[in-house]
Amino acid sequence: MSYDGATAIEHYQSDGTHLGSFGWAGDDCYNSGLAVGGALLYQGSNGCSHVWVVDKAEPSTLIFDYDTALTGDLEFRDEDLECDMNTFASDGKHVMWSMEAYEPRRVIAFEIPFDSCASEVIPPITSYKLRLFENSLEPTDGVVDLNHDVRAVAGTTDDSVTAVIFKWINPGGDTKREVAVPISTGDDTFAPDEPGEWTVLADFGNGEVVVKTVSVDFFVLPESPIGVIAMMLSSMGALGVFVYFKARKPSTSF
Repeated sequence: MSYDGATAIEHYQSDGTHLGSFGWAGDDCYNSGLAVGGALLYQGSNGCSHVWVVDKAEPSTLIFDYDTALTGDLEFRDEDLECDMNTFASDGKHVMWSMEAYEPRRVIAFEIPFDSCASEVIPPITSYKLRLFENSLEPTDGVVDLNHDVRAVAGTTDDSVTAVIFKWINPGGDTKREVAVPISTGDDTFAPDEPGEWTVLADFGNGEVVVKTVSVDFFVLPESPIGVIAMMLSSMGALGVFVYFKARKPSTSF
């Protein structure tokens, strides 16, 4: 990295550790704008309309340089640089975009040697996910009632995966349900019938397995108003019997 108008470029690790610094490659003006392309480091200049390209591992080694002066835009000056291998790929060209420092902001594309922008392609990160829901669409808080439906939904950005295997494992470690479904569907529903911690497993068939756990409560509240009323009446009846017999119990004095 470098600040605007720098004469030295600082080298840092991704965690912020400073590894050192080196002088910029230009022979006039000062550095403004950097871009990394594979093994190359592009260095723009502050007002000199020129870009110098060095070996990233050996910054003192100049690989090539090019002019960015524009006949129809004499005020244009490099401020930021960005590699681009996509916009003009159909024309067999790779470019470096340079952004103007002042208003009105504008960017200009300059052709650079093909594939010099990036010598390595970083593959996209592949993700595998498993989510649990109650009532079909409500994300679970990790605790469900006994014999209550739990819906497991699995997904991935890996296009090679065609199916996912769901396993529902009870607190004793026994697999109570195992089913394979197409990844396009990617869901399964099961009602845990034992209290304790259940394990839900999604196996994507390529060595990738995602595991979630859910705690199943032993105590279940009645789902209907009649059940609630029945519980209340039962409790009140038991209390009434207790009070009645307590009132009839003879007192003893000494």
